[in-house]
Amino acid sequence: MHALPGRKGSGRDRLLHMDLHPGNVVLTPRGPVVIDWTNARDGAPDLDLDLTALLLALTGGSTDQPLAGLAEACLAPYVGHVEGDPTRLIDQVVSLRSDDPNLTPEEVALLPRAADLVRQTWAAQA
Repeated sequence: MHALPGRKGSGRDRLLHMDLHPGNVVLTPRGPVVIDWTNARDGAPDLDLDLTALLLALTGGSTDQPLAGLAEACLAPYVGHVEGDPTRLIDQVVSLRSDDPNLTPEEVALLPRAADLVRQTWAAQA
């Protein structure tokens, strides 16, 4: 997906989804389709990678079973197989998510723990 150039024509930026998680991928007879491009923007691919890792860590730490178990099981394989560094921009991603008006104060409070989990998972893969 990050092979798509940014919309502003910058040579470095790529089109980012900014909400990529299993719930936004629909399996069709022609293959997977990414939906919900509401938060799309141009930027560094690591920003998108970091956000997906954070979303997996957040969901994995929730009480929403069986989704939490699935997300937790996906985190290590995800950070182990992405091209790029899923921790390089994690602080920026936490800040972006903290500003999301749709998150409850409880969800915002979980962001630092989820970021630490991503860092720990990435370090264990190295």
